[in-house]
Amino acid sequence: MRWCSALLAATAVGCGGGGSPGGGGSSGSSDGSSGVADSTTAVAESSSGVATGSSEAGSSSTTAPGTTTMADSGETTSGGLGTSPGCGTDPGSVLSGTIDVDGAQRSYLLVLPPDYDRDHAYPIVFGFHGQGGDSALAQSIYQLEDFWPEPVIVVYPQGLMQVGTETGWDLAENGVDIAFFDAMANAFAQQLCLDLDHIFAMGFSFGAYMSNYLACYRGSYIRGFAAVAGGGPNPGDTCQAPTGAMIIHGTTDDVVPLNQGEASRNKWIAVNGCSDETTSWVPDDPDMLPTECLDYQGCERPTTWCTHIATHTWRSWMNVEIPRFLTSI
Repeated sequence: MRWCSALLAATAVGCGGGGSPGGGGSSGSSDGSSGVADSTTAVAESSSGVATGSSEAGSSSTTAPGTTTMADSGETTSGGLGTSPGCGTDPGSVLSGTIDVDGAQRSYLLVLPPDYDRDHAYPIVFGFHGQGGDSALAQSIYQLEDFWPEPVIVVYPQGLMQVGTETGWDLAENGVDIAFFDAMANAFAQQLCLDLDHIFAMGFSFGAYMSNYLACYRGSYIRGFAAVAGGGPNPGDTCQAPTGAMIIHGTTDDVVPLNQGEASRNKWIAVNGCSDETTSWVPDDPDMLPTECLDYQGCERPTTWCTHIATHTWRSWMNVEIPRFLTSI
């Protein structure tokens, strides 16, 4: 049974279909971030003009085979997807950090809470690395397990060679990396205790593109995402459902132009049915660079746009504000 298939029965949307890939990015640099987190008990190392006022979200016409009801998959809460079938069982093969995806071996870095409880349903967040990066680099920059305000399961997937000799992501809806996500999600749901109503994604640069497209293709059960210095989805893409979105971009980005981030912002304003009214706030930036965030009003899901006077880079305030935003959804 595929996990997305189980979710399909609850959400009445498709898992498959075709899509168009979009831009790229780079692994980028980290300002103000510390080294790789070591406070984990289960880490699997890897190898190697705005449209407003109404939602444009739709649903796919395709369905995955072998769908089951959520009653077959775990406990369902009123109005939500409930808990995963892995609750009450001990983790198994997912701890190896590798998984078969249509005959290909893929890898990821999995971080469980130090006191993981098989009977407690945890949120899960996927952190996608930038072009030329890897899962270990993503962990060292994002540090999601350290900054998340509550116990959380974190996954840092490993991309394949996509841009010449550099790692990246296949952004097509029927591509290998959406299939990779589906395979991971299915395995984790079967072997770990997840809160299926709190599934998140985030990334920097090419990882931001991946997060944007993934949230569009799987928005019926990805609650929210954050994208830093990226772009997508394409203006013509039909996203499954409104999804919480935090889009962050440097105004002087010389790798992924600002207009790519602005296009992402505009797309999610439309998908989430936001008005053009905003509330402004300023993150607590230790470097005190000019930064502003705008929370759009009237949205079906929270939608935030942040700009900072910087090039293609990760800043330390993002380590705090991204988990804060995602957990608020």
